[in-house]
Amino acid sequence: MSFTDAYALSSLFFFQLVYSLIMLGIFYVLVSLRLYFTLYMFDKVSTFVNLFKENPILALVFAIFLFSLGSIPPVSGFFGKYVFLVGVLDVNLFFGALVLLFGSVLSLIVYLRILKIMFFSSDSLN
Repeated sequence: MSFTDAYALSSLFFFQLVYSLIMLGIFYVLVSLRLYFTLYMFDKVSTFVNLFKENPILALVFAIFLFSLGSIPPVSGFFGKYVFLVGVLDVNLFFGALVLLFGSVLSLIVYLRILKIMFFSSDSLN
C-alpha cells in the first residue's frame, strides 16, 4: 500500500467519522424537537415553519448541523469533505470527485430550503 492509498483510506475514515457525528447531532435535535412539541408529528418539511420563533436555540443548532452537512466552510463538514476530496483526487478518481461535488450542490439546495422554511416562512406554506 502506497502513501497515497493510505492517505485516501484515512481520509475516508475521517469523512465517515465527521458525517456520523453530524448525523447524530441532527438526530439529537429532531428528538429534542419531538419532546418539545409533543403534539406534532415530524413527517413533512412544513412542520419546521416558524421554528426559529418557537424555539430559537434548537433552530440555531439545527441550522449549524445543516450547514455542516452542506459543507459550508467554517464548520466541520467542510473540512471532512475537503480531506476526502483531496484523498479521492490523490488516487485519480476524478469521476468520484465530480459525483461528490454534484451531490454536495444538490444537497445544499435542499438544506437551504429547510433553513428558509425554519427562519423566514410565514405561518403556512402555499
